[in-house]
Amino acid sequence: MAYEELIREFDLILWTAANFLTLFNSIFTLRLVRNERLDKSQRHANLTWGLYFLFMLFGNILNIVWRLYLVETAGMDIAKLVEKISLIMISVGWLVIIGYFDRKMLILKKPYFFYIMCISTLLTIIVGFHQGTILEIIYFITTSIGFSVFPILFLMISRRSEGILKKNARRIFIAAVLFGVGLLVQTQNVEPFLPQIIALFESTLHLPYLIVSPIMIIISMITFWLGIWNLYLYNIEIE
Repeated sequence: MAYEELIREFDLILWTAANFLTLFNSIFTLRLVRNERLDKSQRHANLTWGLYFLFMLFGNILNIVWRLYLVETAGMDIAKLVEKISLIMISVGWLVIIGYFDRKMLILKKPYFFYIMCISTLLTIIVGFHQGTILEIIYFITTSIGFSVFPILFLMISRRSEGILKKNARRIFIAAVLFGVGLLVQTQNVEPFLPQIIALFESTLHLPYLIVSPIMIIISMITFWLGIWNLYLYNIEIE
């Protein structure tokens, strides 16, 4: 097997593992919606988590499809279109989870995090379907802003909380950071702007740079599960 094919297979295996854990988190949280031990508000929270993980899952599946298959079979234009759709699905997932927790907690008295995410998602959709270097940079910036809102929200939740809630809100913050960074450091995002990072990584560690993103996603999904599971285990609600 050629080296390129081996790397391709390894990349697919890692992303499959990441998507399996994302699916597991979605099923886990959606099952809690039917748990009668939880009150109505807690079931709504788990429904929101379940939808969030589903959007992440579908977005990442589309990401695999366009990178590994559509570029060769359908051409770059179709592949780029599917790439934009995958990122929009992920942005909508962020919008769902931020909309729920920001409007529920009102850390800043008004749901400003939700407003920022709405603007970021709208710009991602508008800019994402146009071509050009400047627009690509704007697209990357708006996507980065959108991905940063969720971790910041849970960082603030952890800072105003105590005990088990504080500990697990911090876990969710770490998971959100790992997930967002994991998506942003994918090869197709880094290579056009900072190819030196990819070359430095591969020359220093003698490993393909492609492994960075799925490994970060895998760790983030495990960390998400730990945070949500412990909140459920102790029957604690984020409020």
